[in-house]
This record gives sequence, structure tokens and C-alpha cells, in this order.
Amino acid sequence: MRNSWIIGVLIVMFFMLCRPAIANELFRYNYVNAVYGKATYDMRGSSQKADGSLYGVIGSYAIHELVAIGVQYKKTKKSFDGSFSGTPVSITSIGNSLAMGVTLHKMVSNSTELGLDLVRDHSSTDATTATFAGLLFTVPASTDNTNAFGIRVSTAIVPEFRLMASVGRTTGGNFAVSTDYSIGAEYELGKNFSMDAKYVLNTISTGNSRGLIVNGRYYY
Repeated sequence: MRNSWIIGVLIVMFFMLCRPAIANELFRYNYVNAVYGKATYDMRGSSQKADGSLYGVIGSYAIHELVAIGVQYKKTKKSFDGSFSGTPVSITSIGNSLAMGVTLHKMVSNSTELGLDLVRDHSSTDATTATFAGLLFTVPASTDNTNAFGIRVSTAIVPEFRLMASVGRTTGGNFAVSTDYSIGAEYELGKNFSMDAKYVLNTISTGNSRGLIVNGRYYY
């Protein structure tokens, strides 16, 4: 209930704060893109870090000049080969994630856009084995569902080059609430193609994660 109130307030604030601006095509929402990312994770109880990677595909479609819907499918891998309190530990987990969401967006000047992103994510992790002090253990398969919402600002330095930043929260699921930050840039390679890169930081009580995500995008 509390999260519903927060989301409702953000939506109202979004439309109250956004003043009319000249419409243009600096920011488009009909696209598909491939995504790849690398990350490191802090591990509570160890000075060493876990490594992670992801790849997938994202699709977006504008259903209104202020509203777009999106879907993302990705495969994920996370591995740790180190020690906890001097005990050798090795584990690799592989999973996948399907996320669906809605984006509310509006120009607040001729070159800057404000957005509100709401996402529902369903993820699953395959069963795997872990080595603890040389002994094998089976980690059962699991699933998780989370909700994320964030505020995003994008600005065009020139029409072909844009900067973006966002802050948000991820709640629900089996893990602690995280606060999520990102900053990045997008460069258009032509009328229909672009590349962008984002640095992402997730802060959580059990250990932060940070990484780089790269998107290759086709606008249609």
C-alpha cells in the first residue's frame, strides 16, 4: 500500500511540474535494441567481489505522445570464486529475467525531457552447485518478483548527442530494497541507429553493485 501511494504521488508531481514545451523528435520511443552489461557485486563477509554479466533485448512502443510501454528479456550470470572468513567458496548462478513497464515522459524545455519509469520484473535462477571448503552443495532454483520506479532526465547537447541520468527504487522480492542510480550518454549513428552507455550503481544493505551497460538501438 505504501508503495502505491508513493507511485501515485510521483505521477501527480510529474504532470504538475512539467510545463508545455515545443514537441520534437529528440527523444523517440519506438525502438528495439540489444543490451550487454558487466558488473561487480560486494559480498558481505568477504573483501572479494562477485562478477556478473547480462545480455538481452529490449522493445519499446509509444502508445501516446506522453506514454510508452516496454518489455525486456535478459539472461544473467553471476559468479564468485573467493573465500568467506578464510573458507574457500565457489558458486556460479545463471538465470533470466522478463520485465514489463510503462514510461511517462514530457518535454520540459526545447532540449530536455523528464520521465517517470515504472517496471515489474519477474526473474528466475537455475538450480546450480556451489563449492564450500571443497564440498559440493546444491542450490535450488528460485524465482523473484520486484517493482521498480524511477525519475529520469535526458538532455540533448546537440540533436545527435544526448546525456541522461536517473534515480529510483527497487522494492519487493526476496532481497532488501535498493536505491538505483545511473548516468550515461547516447550518440546517434544515423537516422535509425544509436549507441548508448550507462554507468549503474545499486546500493543495498547486503552490498552494493556497480556496472556498465551498453545498448545498440534501432529506431523504427
